[in-house]
Amino acid sequence: MKNQLLLLNKMNYKSRKVFEMTTGKQVKQETNENETFRAIDAFMTTKRKKVLHAFLIQDEWKHGDLAAAAETSPASLSNIMIKFDQFPYPLLSCRSAGKYRYYSLTDLGKAYLAYSGEDDRPARPAALLNHEELLTFREIKDCLNQLKKTYEDDWDYMLDTELLRRIYFGKPTETGIEADRLLTAIGKLEGFENETLSYRMMELFPSNILRNRLAEFLNLYGTFRLITKALEAGDNVFPVFEAINRFIAGTAAEQDVKSLGWADRFSDLKVLFRKIADKCKNCEKEELFRCLNWYLPGNEVLAAYLCNLIWKHEN
Repeated sequence: MKNQLLLLNKMNYKSRKVFEMTTGKQVKQETNENETFRAIDAFMTTKRKKVLHAFLIQDEWKHGDLAAAAETSPASLSNIMIKFDQFPYPLLSCRSAGKYRYYSLTDLGKAYLAYSGEDDRPARPAALLNHEELLTFREIKDCLNQLKKTYEDDWDYMLDTELLRRIYFGKPTETGIEADRLLTAIGKLEGFENETLSYRMMELFPSNILRNRLAEFLNLYGTFRLITKALEAGDNVFPVFEAINRFIAGTAAEQDVKSLGWADRFSDLKVLFRKIADKCKNCEKEELFRCLNWYLPGNEVLAAYLCNLIWKHEN
């Protein structure tokens, strides 16, 4: 009987130890998880939350579609994604397929959404990189290296100054030829709508201020691109010019641009033409033409047409 009691006590001690070890592991795991989730909570901003919450609708998003779902521009999304990449806890995974980038949640991303009271969902296909797109990306890298060589420690200040000049239609200068070439190449790359290369381009700029400024510039560039893309289609030239006339005259209504597929950028177009009109009050006509050429490289005829039309209306 005594031996049986001793054996029973031993067994109880062992099972107690196993239970304590198991419970200890669980507590430690739960503690680590809570610390991780608290760190993610601290990392979350309104914009980052919008990106994560888009995955409640579907499991995988193409870059441009995710930007629309998160109510931001593709350029701004690239900047947001760099922040996700730099964050020590991987919430999103990305795969490149030709010119497109596809995003999905990692297991941790799904766990975080579940922890924060949200939930989760599967996948998509591909395309091939175009030679001209790769050449343009190479040109951006070369121009950036040349800018750094020319201005050394001041290169980022120089580029920021040139970006501000374009964003606010400042006075064109004869200096900054390298920045001019760089921003023209960046605009050209944006025109290809290659999400993979656009993201890689954003990664070339280490400063968050520069990336935000670039996103602002590209958003403005994209508004001009609405016009050039519609004209490239070739079958609706007249309604495009009619819509432009109304914007310049300040009489455009939202229904005027629905047929052109511009309805979601209506406010952007209004702001753009207001900016150009304000520019007319403080500059010569030739200066305005040069400013328009920043956003319409290779489209000098369109730049001249817009310049004359706006100038006539404002003066």
